[in-house]
Amino acid sequence: MTRQISRRTVLKTMGATSALAVAGIPALPARADATAPALYPEQLRNLVPGTAVQLNGAGFSATSQLRLWTVADDVTPPSGGVPALPATPPAGAAPLTPAGVTATSLAAIPPAGSRTVQAAYVSSADGTSWSAPLLLNAAEPWFHTRPAPEPGQTIDVIGANLHLGGGTPAVYLRGSTGTLHACAVTVISRFELTATVPASIAPGSYDLLVSNGRGGHHGYSEKLTVQVTSPAAPPAGAIDVVTDHGADPTGTADSTAAIQAALTAAAATPGGATVSIPAGNYAVSGRMTFPATANPIHLVGDGQGSTAIRMSDASTFGADFPLETPDDVYGVGPADQKSLFYLDAANGAVVIRDLSIDANDRRAVGIGVNRRHNVTIQNTTIVCNDYPSNVWLRTGVNGVFAYGCRNLRVLECDIDSNNCVVLGAMLDVEIADCALRACFPRVNGEPNHPQPDADNTAVRIAGSRRIAVRRNDFQRSSTTFYYARGLGAGGSKLAAFSYGPAEACGLEDVIVAHNTLDGAGEPNGNNGEAFVGDTFTTKPGERVQLPVVSATSTTVTVPTGTFDTAGSFDVIGAHVFVLSGTGEGQVRRVQAHTTDTVTVAEPWSVVPDSTSIITVVITHVRQLYVHNTVTTCPKYLGNYGPSYYSICAENTFDGDGAFPSGSTGLDQGVGGAAALRGTAPSFDYKIQFYNEVSDNQINTGRVFYSYTNTAGASSAPAGPIVRSNALVRNTVTNSPEAAKLFTTTAAVAAPWGRYNLSALNASAGSSTSTVIGAGFDTTYYQGPATGLTDGGSGTVTL
Repeated sequence: MTRQISRRTVLKTMGATSALAVAGIPALPARADATAPALYPEQLRNLVPGTAVQLNGAGFSATSQLRLWTVADDVTPPSGGVPALPATPPAGAAPLTPAGVTATSLAAIPPAGSRTVQAAYVSSADGTSWSAPLLLNAAEPWFHTRPAPEPGQTIDVIGANLHLGGGTPAVYLRGSTGTLHACAVTVISRFELTATVPASIAPGSYDLLVSNGRGGHHGYSEKLTVQVTSPAAPPAGAIDVVTDHGADPTGTADSTAAIQAALTAAAATPGGATVSIPAGNYAVSGRMTFPATANPIHLVGDGQGSTAIRMSDASTFGADFPLETPDDVYGVGPADQKSLFYLDAANGAVVIRDLSIDANDRRAVGIGVNRRHNVTIQNTTIVCNDYPSNVWLRTGVNGVFAYGCRNLRVLECDIDSNNCVVLGAMLDVEIADCALRACFPRVNGEPNHPQPDADNTAVRIAGSRRIAVRRNDFQRSSTTFYYARGLGAGGSKLAAFSYGPAEACGLEDVIVAHNTLDGAGEPNGNNGEAFVGDTFTTKPGERVQLPVVSATSTTVTVPTGTFDTAGSFDVIGAHVFVLSGTGEGQVRRVQAHTTDTVTVAEPWSVVPDSTSIITVVITHVRQLYVHNTVTTCPKYLGNYGPSYYSICAENTFDGDGAFPSGSTGLDQGVGGAAALRGTAPSFDYKIQFYNEVSDNQINTGRVFYSYTNTAGASSAPAGPIVRSNALVRNTVTNSPEAAKLFTTTAAVAAPWGRYNLSALNASAGSSTSTVIGAGFDTTYYQGPATGLTDGGSGTVTL
């Protein structure tokens, strides 16, 4: 039976204590206490007037007070840096009435008005001491594109709350002497700013100061840096493949050796060389390699419609796969023949532009990039979309396959492939303004079709960081064949490709924005995903329930022998989630570890102890799915695998007419899902903490958070695996409800989800705003009372 908790209930200290204890929620103090509570810095920090906000921390009390201080605007440059906020609420800080208060969570509705930067403070039980302030609505830059810009070039700053409206964003570069250099700023969206590096600035390392124009100097972030580099000299040499090396532009003679000779000569030229390929049709029969070199090599044609390089009909498929045996492309290397063009490991910059390449079903990869840094592929057509019938590939062939690289840019390209771009262990990637035409060349009943439906992905990403996928057009490349998903991200760092403590990761700092996608999915197949963050490969000691033996301000120790310290099996870059006990709800990134002790990147707000249960998870972190338009697609825009601090917002998603026909699957739409697998105590956790789904327009779908329990009917996690996520201001049509918190399997009495927020979601044509399922406890709901269908426990109506 559903039990509603009103504000009056939680304000009666003794009554609230007993009621919450029954619900399994950390009990509230029964008497006055002067101990200051903590507000966690890792939580969502968006505050919209009139929309409920949920705050997380420790040591909250039924008599705790909540104050919001509006930080005054100040447009002067922050010459003195970013000042500390007042330690206690200043005069004029407005009281806000909290509701649904537990020891670790509370919610409130801020008054109507303009959106500004504000600092939140929560008091002790007796009101004599205050938490450290939590800054809300301030700019949160996560990363920037173009890792090493030159003076006069632009970078795009990516993050949350970069533009609020009513304020003018500002970006400064601060040198070692403290001098501020103002950057010209263009607003793309509230998640993206374009900043121009001043043309007169000297090369060097600079702090990046970013403000959304509100909150004065307090509202600036100074967490990122920019390495400004000297302008790169153009390649010194010029080589023509026809006049210098005898390539045949008529396609009559084979040009493989001529193009390879030109690339080899360019690599050996001091200062590098531009290799020109005049207009024509060039027949090739084997792989062509950009040799390892520090010199730049530019391969330039006369245009996508003018210069064409094609594998000849007489050439053979790269003999690198066992015939009649299921296999896949796991990498490219100097000894294989998978690629038409192969870029060998080096730092020398490569540019490929203004031409077309066609693998003609004779290669598994169009362009293979192996640890080659600083690569740009621009205005290029790549066709690599089929393979011989006696080859059995699970996911098909690939247009661009790159791994172990830094600074890859795929711009204004037209790629027709089973998997258009595949990335593994990458840093700093842009895929922008491309036509990505995906298909899977096997249908049910054909020879060597390994699965009952397509399993290919237009953009596939594993174990990478700082990725921007924007303004691309995702579509089917065939009226006969289908593709499974537009973008799929998951996997984890690969053997020998960890980058050290600062860089190793699951998938961090990603933006998928301003893309269009149409027609993902196959009839009668369980696929058809738009842009989805999927699961990761498990490492030893990861995704299991771990009791804390001891902890310090920056470490946590678990039973000995838990973790493997080998480079391909360590969990550096994963995140520690405190599931229950002291410090529950905290999340920290793993910076280093031994076999039993993890060192975290930031100090704990509340140090865990022997009452605490943690799990270490390789996860999706700081991912933005924003401003995308998805049509004729049945499901998934968001993170279906473990996710922390990611935002899915302001998208248009239309599932009408999607395959399977008339699909209204449980997970159709926009949101995230968690899972619990295995057997106690070694649960396999895929969790959702501190994510936001907001302001989406959805037809024939819903917004949701869900969990799956395949661990057994009696199995329960130590703490909630869907915690403190927000579903707010989404509008849905042709669906029985707008928002849903639910399970895809039989639930048991357990805190699967807790402290999640559903606010102001609307379903046109239905009176139901939100459905809360079994296993969801202390959900905060804002909306009409008649719009709630509540099968959870302890729901708080705001």
